[in-house]
Amino acid sequence: MVKDLFYKLSYGCNKSALSNKELKIITDLESLGLLHLHKDVLKVSKENILGVIDLPKNSNSKNQKNSVAYLTPIAGRNDKDPIINGRDLHGAKDGDIVIGKIIGSQRGRKKAKVVYVAHVGKPDLIGVAIHDGKKILIKEFFTKNTIHTTSRQKALKTLPRNSVLSVDGNTHEIKEILGVLDDPFVDEKIVLKRYERHEEFSDRVINESVAFGEEVYKDLYPNRKDLTHLPFVTIDPVTAKDYDDAVYYDKDKNVLYVAIADVT
Repeated sequence: MVKDLFYKLSYGCNKSALSNKELKIITDLESLGLLHLHKDVLKVSKENILGVIDLPKNSNSKNQKNSVAYLTPIAGRNDKDPIINGRDLHGAKDGDIVIGKIIGSQRGRKKAKVVYVAHVGKPDLIGVAIHDGKKILIKEFFTKNTIHTTSRQKALKTLPRNSVLSVDGNTHEIKEILGVLDDPFVDEKIVLKRYERHEEFSDRVINESVAFGEEVYKDLYPNRKDLTHLPFVTIDPVTAKDYDDAVYYDKDKNVLYVAIADVT
């Protein structure tokens, strides 16, 4: 939720589109002077960057003040990730979502300090149980690094061959068996888990969608151009879950209309 909110703030959002939980975070950020409001659009102040702490593994974990981290922006930037010296991390750990303030430059990069920390912990890891001789190793799906889980070999040997596992990023406990590599349906579960998405909609989302009804009231959108009188034709296949692309060609005016709906 925090990462989604920060992503919205990177591009600008309206308070009316935020949930109650998001508004509580917004209140904290406003009290710290980290947000800028212009024409009802709320954005993070220009001198600040919303991002995720990247603390290299070879950094000094015992003395954070001597370590060096990088701030990876949530919204894409063309320049290099800003550098953060350990004394400017202010308790932020690897994987934490933060707001960093630009305070200068260092080593050809912008230099920042952490001014707000949202401790969200590390995301779940996706591992594959690999037979290595008499041992079972859990290899991270994308990096191939070994994940040292809390599970004993006796338990790991009961897993189906090439099991795909969800591993807690903080405790390294195995949370869930997603499937096996040979199963083509496991690909979808891997993608959902990697991007922290859910297979089913929550009750809150379903209730909110139902509240909108099945009809669009035109008077609620006075600034939109009404083209509902044109006989658009959908071009998605019959097996599609979302009919969000349509076309209409006006032969008299020689004009092609292309309609693309943002189903999100």
